[in-house]
Amino acid sequence: MWVIVILILAGIGLLVILPSAVNLLLGLIVPVLIWALVGWLTGRMMRGRGYGALNNILLGIGGGILGSLIFRLFNLQGIGDIWLVGNLIVGVAGALILIYAVRLFSSNKAFGK
Repeated sequence: MWVIVILILAGIGLLVILPSAVNLLLGLIVPVLIWALVGWLTGRMMRGRGYGALNNILLGIGGGILGSLIFRLFNLQGIGDIWLVGNLIVGVAGALILIYAVRLFSSNKAFGK
């Protein structure tokens, strides 16, 4: 009898915990995939191929932050509100600016090639 009660309570607990865990996991996976896509698109524009998985993600994060700041500076922040396409536009624009800025202010003129 106690085994049945414990199994029922465990099942109810899983039904309560599982949806929030799935939401948390998807909430982390989707942005990482978008950042990787932004880095890959920027790599395709700059050098004809991506920079590798980790570098694509890092470039996407930096590009997204810089792009958001620049678009907000020019009062164009509404572009980022278009869910996927807007995020890609803002991220790629920011990543392109980031690569050009590093090339301009760095002694490594071949950065991103």
